[in-house]
Amino acid sequence: MPSQVVPRALRPDQAAAYCGLSVSAFRRLVVDGPPPRRPAPRTVVYLREELDAWIETWPSSPAPAHPATAASDGWDDLIAE
Repeated sequence: MPSQVVPRALRPDQAAAYCGLSVSAFRRLVVDGPPPRRPAPRTVVYLREELDAWIETWPSSPAPAHPATAASDGWDDLIAE
């Protein structure tokens, strides 16, 4: 049976992928998110559990019927900042 290790601490690029964001969007949005951890002087990681809690605070809305006629769901404002 193969064993796969799921890291508890994620580098910024891994954290972005985990959250479903590009690295640049993650860097913009995470300023209001979980604090970075620094286990070593040049190492930055984010804890998966804290990312999960942060994701739960994101706005949610059903997919619009047609993007051209949809009102803002809050995501445009978050990503534009």
